[in-house]
Amino acid sequence: MFPTFPGFIHMFRIRWRTLAAIALVAIASRSLMAQSVTTGAVGGMVTTTGGAPVEQAQVRVLNTATGFVSGGITTASGRYYIQGLEVGGGYRVTVRRIGFAPQQVDNVVVSLSQTTKVEFLMVAQATQVSAVTVTAVSGLFESSNTGTKLTVSDSVIQRLPTANRNLTDFIKLVPQVSTSGPGYSAGGMSNRMNNVQIDGATERDVFGLGTTGQPGGQVSAKSISIDAVKEIQVLLAPFDVRQGNFGGLLLNAVTKSGTNEFHGSIFGDYRNQDYGRNTPVLRATPFDRGQYGFSIGGPIVKNKLHFFVNGEIKKENAPLSGTYVGQPANATSPLQVATADLTRYEQIIAGAPYNHTDFGTAGYINSPKPQTNWFGRLDYRLNDTHRLVLRYNYGKAEIAMRAQNSRTSSAMVYSDNEHDLVDTKNAPVLQLFSNFSDGSSNELFLGFNGVKDRRVPNTIFPQITVTTPRVGGGNATIRGGADQFSMVNELDVNTYELTDNYSKNFGKHTFTAGTRNELVNLRNQFNQSSYGVWTFRTLDSLAAGNANSFRKAVILRDNGNVFFKAVQSAFYAQDQWSPDSRLTITAGIRADISTFLNDIPYVAAIDSAYGRRTSDIPKRTIQWSPRVGFNWDINGDQRDQLRGGIGLFVGTPPYVWLENSYVNSGSIITFLNCNTSGSTAPAPAFSVDPKVYDTCRNGSGAKPIGESDFMQSGL
Repeated sequence: MFPTFPGFIHMFRIRWRTLAAIALVAIASRSLMAQSVTTGAVGGMVTTTGGAPVEQAQVRVLNTATGFVSGGITTASGRYYIQGLEVGGGYRVTVRRIGFAPQQVDNVVVSLSQTTKVEFLMVAQATQVSAVTVTAVSGLFESSNTGTKLTVSDSVIQRLPTANRNLTDFIKLVPQVSTSGPGYSAGGMSNRMNNVQIDGATERDVFGLGTTGQPGGQVSAKSISIDAVKEIQVLLAPFDVRQGNFGGLLLNAVTKSGTNEFHGSIFGDYRNQDYGRNTPVLRATPFDRGQYGFSIGGPIVKNKLHFFVNGEIKKENAPLSGTYVGQPANATSPLQVATADLTRYEQIIAGAPYNHTDFGTAGYINSPKPQTNWFGRLDYRLNDTHRLVLRYNYGKAEIAMRAQNSRTSSAMVYSDNEHDLVDTKNAPVLQLFSNFSDGSSNELFLGFNGVKDRRVPNTIFPQITVTTPRVGGGNATIRGGADQFSMVNELDVNTYELTDNYSKNFGKHTFTAGTRNELVNLRNQFNQSSYGVWTFRTLDSLAAGNANSFRKAVILRDNGNVFFKAVQSAFYAQDQWSPDSRLTITAGIRADISTFLNDIPYVAAIDSAYGRRTSDIPKRTIQWSPRVGFNWDINGDQRDQLRGGIGLFVGTPPYVWLENSYVNSGSIITFLNCNTSGSTAPAPAFSVDPKVYDTCRNGSGAKPIGESDFMQSGL
């Protein structure tokens, strides 16, 4: 857990019984209410022309686009709150009370995670009403707005330019976020401390390999098409305790839904090298990219059941960066590896003892980068109290011929050293929104996010690196065979979520309590160097089979797999107090609990060598996040506003930082390393085929590699 707060960092532990007591208080206080993190709300005061509150007035909120209706009644103080409303415009708010003329306000806009204030002055029935006095405020001047954030509406998303069509592109609009390093840094925090949510469900890079903060960041995968997004919020300091799991920024997005009318869209764009700068090198380098997509939504049963579907496909072909054989003569980085040396390398590696004929090419390499995103959503109005939402988000992104080792003017890498990197994601979510007749509301959602990353090497063959003379002086290198870090490299990350938030209004107080829970179950198989990694001083050494060094992974158990489970839980409670119509104060507390469910086996050899027990690791920590925010409409006219707050925010760590303690514990995988320096090496302490060990050279000379030895060690 990584807490952040301007000025101090504070961490402490509490006993489980203390946390249990807090949880019981939160569950018992079924008296909560405030705008949701995935929807919006409408609220305000209903009073008479004399200023007296109107109690028991019936408030009805109609989404004119979908026909979905929510309602409630005013309290003794004349206040009402209607929550769980879809983000967007077109709402109609109606107030009725016996003895008073009914009133109606149209075109009310509901913003994400905010309460749109709509207030009424009720006039006795006998009086003819020619105009209705209404206050309807949204955006920056909403009384529930206390933190630092940026909101991007649907219309802005469609109008702003974005070549990548990625929702994270809009983070660049936030002035407090730096884009100069890898990823987005908010408040000086690592980009891996950010959180991404879609409809309240986790969409962050849980393992933490990429820089975009989304699953598949290493292949520039998109979480979702921007055509499926209705509104985006970038939050830096939201003082609502329901917002958590971040130490830098929180990107909160909500998706579109169908309406009572059919709507759709279609788009396509294409470019190739002819659209680039008119220079010989660029025009001679093949490149093309096309993006195509559609969306359609409408009613299945009007006022009852709606659907929305979106699909987007990206096809891109680009040259692998770096120097290559046959590049234009006026290239900025001319090849400094002799063509004769490349030819001799190919002849040697294709003959005995290597017999490796699928070494690929040192010439031009095309790297396809296809992407596919599908999104579907169903909205079902069960009755006037409950609304059910089922959505499914699928994504697949790939980089073919991806380079781990770059080509440079003095380093030639053959195409068999490249690999394909494929990322797939499946993320279904089920949400139930409930608005009860007593004015309370509840949001329950169950979610799953399954991500699979696969590195697929172009060959099952050891990595070979040979030193050769560099054209013009110095040394150059030739490299082929499977990249040592891509030989066996697979990752599965499954995240299961359960969140429940309950709210209710009591006069001037709006109480909220809830819990958020994530179970992360991951499998990482990172058997680097499992085919073998060889280096040779010269091409003559390669031909003679005299290796300079050798490295090979030795799998000790579980086929090199590391299985890791962790639970991230949060319990929170909050009070939003409005002593008058100009001032709103929000105060709450959040307990974040991080628990690791796996043990690391005890390894006696590490204990003996370093005096550290691998099994002695932290298993659980609890951190508190108190928050207080305020919003003051200074003159009561929504022209001058003072808002702010203070709070503690806790981000979940990228699990790659923690999982490495398991894979490098000495009980999963170890390595045989051999080189030419030193005297005769002693027999290895672990079990390994003697043919592998005998290929190592020692200080007394070199033992040539035989075909059976090479194949045994490499394959």
